[in-house]
Amino acid sequence: MKLAELISTEASTPLSAVLLLRHGNDGIEVLRRNGATIEEYTALQPVASKYDYLHPSKPPIEIVVVIVDDRVYGVYKVIGIEATGPSDQLASAAYLSFDAERGKSPRHSHRFQLRLLPSIATGQSVHGWEGRTRTPVQRLGGVFFDQVEIGTLGEILTAEEVSKGFASQVHAALNSSTEERTRRLTESPPKPARVPITSFAFVRNPYVVAEVLNRANGVCQLCKLPAPFLRKSDATPYLEVHHRVQLAHGGDDTVENAVAICPNCHRRAHYGDA
Repeated sequence: MKLAELISTEASTPLSAVLLLRHGNDGIEVLRRNGATIEEYTALQPVASKYDYLHPSKPPIEIVVVIVDDRVYGVYKVIGIEATGPSDQLASAAYLSFDAERGKSPRHSHRFQLRLLPSIATGQSVHGWEGRTRTPVQRLGGVFFDQVEIGTLGEILTAEEVSKGFASQVHAALNSSTEERTRRLTESPPKPARVPITSFAFVRNPYVVAEVLNRANGVCQLCKLPAPFLRKSDATPYLEVHHRVQLAHGGDDTVENAVAICPNCHRRAHYGDA
């Protein structure tokens, strides 16, 4: 899936307002060693440089897609300029140490105010930037702006890729402070964006399902409790058929590889500790 097109759709923003910014692996290593943050690295940019989101002679940038370690680190909305001046007066002590180790002298800079946006791109692998270490920024019209992709190369994102990326974002949100979550909730739009993805389904054997349900006789084969309710359609006990080795992991669609379990045990089998 084309990264810029996805972000443009999610944010309802023209492609000309999207900037792809790849922080080099060497720079990130130095940044982390000095205790500076990727957010500050993204927000503090030299005035009128190719990194300037409000460059005086280029279309203004509204959305910055930050790429770190060949994955989408985050998608940020440019709110405005928080401050302008010499970088050594705008940066934190950790960032100044980062600059010193890189041999960077102070430069006239903007400190942009950025807001992290939810995106299904976050956490996805990035393709199309390999070997292009001297081109850290891509705008519309850039030599490979429209070639950068995420997910499986040449494919629309799959439901599984989206699910994994979202799970990592939820994990990060759970580990954030109450104040941070409150701020993000206040800033977040109430309506989620809709983007195209693809999904694959296994053509399962209905006789396997029928036999497994028949053998269970309305009792969960894990917790040994009766089915929690009856189906509205035919008043049969509601249990779900779970493959011990998932089909997506090469498991067989056989009675021997399946059990009938209640919805609670089914969720535990996929996401719990047992």
